[in-house]
This record gives sequence, C-alpha cells and structure tokens, in this order.
Amino acid sequence: VRSVQSTQDLLHLSSGSSMSSSLLRTVADDASLASLISTTSNVVVHFGASWCDPCKAMNDIMETLASESAASSSSSDSQNQRTVFAYCDAEILEDSAETYGVTSVPTFLVFREAKVVKTIEGADGGQLAQAVSTYCSSSVKGSEGLKTTSGTTVMKATSNKETENVKPDDGGKETEEELQKRLIHLTTVQPVVLFMKGNRESPQCGFSRKSSEALTNAGITYGTFDILSDENVRQGLKVFSDWPTYPQLYLNGELAGGNDIILEMAADGTLKTECEQAIEKWTKAKTERTNKRIESILAQSKDILLFMKGSPNEPKCGFSSKVVNALNETGEEYDTFDILKDDEIRQGMKVYSDWPTFPQLYYKKELLGGCDIVLEMGADGSLKDEITK
Repeated sequence: VRSVQSTQDLLHLSSGSSMSSSLLRTVADDASLASLISTTSNVVVHFGASWCDPCKAMNDIMETLASESAASSSSSDSQNQRTVFAYCDAEILEDSAETYGVTSVPTFLVFREAKVVKTIEGADGGQLAQAVSTYCSSSVKGSEGLKTTSGTTVMKATSNKETENVKPDDGGKETEEELQKRLIHLTTVQPVVLFMKGNRESPQCGFSRKSSEALTNAGITYGTFDILSDENVRQGLKVFSDWPTYPQLYLNGELAGGNDIILEMAADGTLKTECEQAIEKWTKAKTERTNKRIESILAQSKDILLFMKGSPNEPKCGFSSKVVNALNETGEEYDTFDILKDDEIRQGMKVYSDWPTFPQLYYKKELLGGCDIVLEMGADGSLKDEITK
C-alpha cells in the first residue's frame, strides 16, 4: 500500500490528468446534487467558491483521490456502489449549502447511503484522504503524511470576498495597518467568531476543543478561524485583543474571553444568552446596512431593474432566462443586478422584498413579482403596459 507523502505529492500526481477525462464531477444545481446523493452509496462533495484559491488546490487533490478510487474499485462493483467525487459552488447551490450547514469554503461532506458521515472544514488534504479511506472502503491507497494546503476560508462564502481571509500577494509581507484592517474584518464578519487552534471538526488543542464544544452544545451558530493557518493573525490578535492565549471568543466585534471564561459562561447559562444577543444586534445592523445598499441600487438604476442570477447574455438559471426573454420582447430598456456576485444583496433582497426566490423584477423601486408573475403578465400583454406607465 503506497502512502502519498504530502499534499504536494497529490497535486503532482493530479497535474498530469486531462481535464477532459476528469473524474471530479461538477454539480450544476441543487436538484442534481440531491439526485446524486440519493442514488449513490458513497459520495464525497466539495463545497467551494470560484474566488477561493484553496478550493482550486483541493479540487486537484479531489481529482487524485477520485483517480485512486476508480483504480481500486472492483470491476464487478455496480455504478452506484462506487465512490463519486463531486464539486459544488456554494454560492450557486445555496440551498444545498444551507441544508448541510456549510458556512465556510472549502468544506467537504462524505455521504454514505445519503447520510453525512463526515464533515471537514478547511483545505486539509490529509484529513480528506483519511476520511475517504475510512468511510469509502479501500478506495484510497494512502493518506499518511498529508498536510494542509492552507487554512480554511472562514465564514460564509461570498463572491466579492467579503469574508475571505485575504492575505497580501507579496510573499506574506503585511503592514501593521493592513493587519489591523484584516483583524477588524475577521472579528466582525460574523456575530460569533471563535479564534482557535484547528477547527470545530478537528481541534488541535484541548482548550479549543472544549470552547468549541461549549458553543455547539449551547446551540449557537458560530464561525471559526484556525490561527495555526495564519501566523500574522495568530500573533497580531494577541496584541489586538490584549489577550495572550487561545482560543478567543469574539461577540459582535468585541472580545468575550478565552477558554475559562467561555466555560464559566456555559456553566451559568450566560454563553447562550450573550451569543444570542450579539447575533440579534449584528443581524439588525446588517439588515439596516443591506437595506441602504438595496435602496441605493434601486435609486441609481433604470426604472426597470431585474435582480437575477447571471446576466442577460449569460443567465445562470432557467427562471432568470425566461424573465429576460419576456423583458426583451417588450423592447424596453432595463438594468440587471447579478445576485450571484453579491451574497449580501442576494440574502438581503429576500427580506427587503418579502419574496424568497429569484429573479425579482422591480419597476420604479416597487416589486412587480417573480418569474411566474412576469411570465403571466407577458402572456396576457400587461407586462409592457405595467413597465411603461
């Protein structure tokens, strides 16, 4: 049995494979993913994002693992008994990401008989290979010695990199001012953030494990940041917080404390209360900020504005394509906003409009409706009348 010595070895092994013969499936929509999971015994799913460099590196590793799995599968295995490796864009398959609790990229889910048996947050090739070896029979030749390609990109995936842990491109050099801005961003990007060693699936010290478990047991939704993946953050946050050790819990941008304080709060019940208060305050502030952005977009656009997935020339879903065609048939000029490129607007519009789906058509800052309503109006001739009055 061969042991792959490092993540770099996996990348090297996969570099010679042809993209045309890729064994890594790209899943285009939520329905396709649901079908794949329900009809295949073993599925390994990578939830990533196009802007995330660690996701790209991990896809190369997924290719290698898929190749090894295929090579070791028995020729007598039926199609649905073999392990399938799949990639999903977390921003496009938003419903699936929400269903499975994906809050960071890259995140990997291992399914057996349509049930999640393992979740891995972060670009950890060794842990991924070990999970595949453990849960998907003997499909992987070895994972010994594998190391992480980089740390997890913590928090919710957004195409404008609002929550990405952005590092400078000049070989790791970072000015004090740049680090301060990044620390402010990382401590405020979610209402509850635990800076820890490792992540909730694989804590790298006992204190981090206890703090993470306390938050999980309290039923709190929280983000994590692996300080072992970023030395600048690891050292800089000690000064920023005036707190010398880890883990550190931040609530709405303010330090709540370390492990001892977290466990004390969990014991007396204040951990859940204070986290919930922080979430409520943060959510309210974010909603107000997002609403102002939406109102600004409406004010600066043409009278007819379509919030859609993709663009008129390249719609990213059938409903958006149908509404674009209906608008084109009216001959009227209109603007569009691609909600796939701005997750804050995408989520905020659902609340602002009190309308849960896309596309959404606005006329003079007022919602006309979604796909079904627009198509009905187009069919009975009222659409043109409505958007020209």
